[in-house]
Amino acid sequence: MALPYRYVYWKKAVLKFEEMLEILKRKDIVYSTVHATMAKINDNNFLEWGQQTIKIAEDLGAKTITVHPNRVSKKNKAILQETECINLRHLQHKTPVGIAIETFTGHERIFTPDEIIQAKLPMTLDTSHIHNDDMIMCIIQKYWQYIPVVHLSARNNEEQHLPIDTFCIKTVRELVNLG
Repeated sequence: MALPYRYVYWKKAVLKFEEMLEILKRKDIVYSTVHATMAKINDNNFLEWGQQTIKIAEDLGAKTITVHPNRVSKKNKAILQETECINLRHLQHKTPVGIAIETFTGHERIFTPDEIIQAKLPMTLDTSHIHNDDMIMCIIQKYWQYIPVVHLSARNNEEQHLPIDTFCIKTVRELVNLG
């Protein structure tokens, strides 16, 4: 289940979620994960919208939510990471729903894939946002036990989220072989 992409849309839609959830719960659909809005996880309002997203996941019976590592300035990054780890763990202690951070490359992200691993946080591995196949395989090899969600799609130099390709199949094989 993907929630409204932009936070401005989320703020409007959250007012109607109860009605939407009642409709969805009447259908025989299994929800494994909820993809949160693209809001900043290091803002003060993260605890509010994060808790609302967790409640939606709990209501739908989903096991995880995926949050996005927003961009931050390099000079504040270490402090923001420390604060965010506290916030993530605070939310995590309130629910059995896992909170996984989606992988994006680029040092301007509050958490890069390597920093997610260093902080020992759950990861949503997105094959479309990491432009290096060897890096993806390395992440899988050393961190597969902490990857509850995989966003599987191909990419090229210009586009992301393309239909699956042979590398996607290789990725699935590797994850299945590791358990």
